[in-house]
Amino acid sequence: MSASIRSVSRRLCDLSREHFVDPYSRIRWPESVDPDGWYFSPRLLSVHGTAVAGTLGEAGMRRLSLLEALNFFSLNIHGEKQLLQGIAARLHEERFRDASPYLQHFIDEENKHLFWFGEFCRRYGRIYPSRLVTLAAESLPTDVEDFLFFARIMMFEDIVDTYNAQMAADEALVPVAREINRLHHADEVRHRAFGRSLLRHLWREGSARWSRSTRERVSDSLRLYPGVAWREYFNPDVYRDAGLADPHAVMRTAWASEEAVRRRQEMIAPSIRFLVGLGAIREEQG
Repeated sequence: MSASIRSVSRRLCDLSREHFVDPYSRIRWPESVDPDGWYFSPRLLSVHGTAVAGTLGEAGMRRLSLLEALNFFSLNIHGEKQLLQGIAARLHEERFRDASPYLQHFIDEENKHLFWFGEFCRRYGRIYPSRLVTLAAESLPTDVEDFLFFARIMMFEDIVDTYNAQMAADEALVPVAREINRLHHADEVRHRAFGRSLLRHLWREGSARWSRSTRERVSDSLRLYPGVAWREYFNPDVYRDAGLADPHAVMRTAWASEEAVRRRQEMIAPSIRFLVGLGAIREEQG
């Protein structure tokens, strides 16, 4: 691929080996849920800042925090399963030869994350099914598909890691929830650095060959993706389990709240700035 990708891959491989953890012994799993505990930071709850939050009371908000933690870890399970499938399909392709050593660590670390997320959901609730609907898409050239795949990973991980970093620092959370967020954040720092380096390379190597219409399709696809990813954070199944009446109305209220709109804009801003800087997203789109 390039000398820069080889260098980044070697450096991140060294860091992954240096920070290697055994996923099966690293976390202490409580026997049961603490009903008085916070499992998701109150200010990050999807209904934060809405009238709905006021109807729940303190006990109801703590219960909702567990359910939103279960949903958060569930959407990570679904997202990382797709991520692993995409990376495995590219792992031994010649075009990713220089990135392959680190992609091996990437896969190993994502498998650890899946274990932590799955174990939390299995022990303390359930894995919420994904509500995303995948539509058949027109086939694109391989280099375009590669770029879109890793760009979507970057956006997904930027959103998730912002939650991870804030909850890892939240001393109000029960230890198991805080530790999972901390461990995930520690790995995602490397994954995000790798992703941006790889995207710069893929854009530099491929985009000059793409037609104007292809570049416009790439830009449009990347603009649409965050809204799709964000929808799973506002899950009517969670609101139903929390005992809220008309969970779909709650979802619409939470989605449209000023707090939620601000949060979405702030969390996705680094990804958008990066893609605009590359030229992958047209600036006139806002």
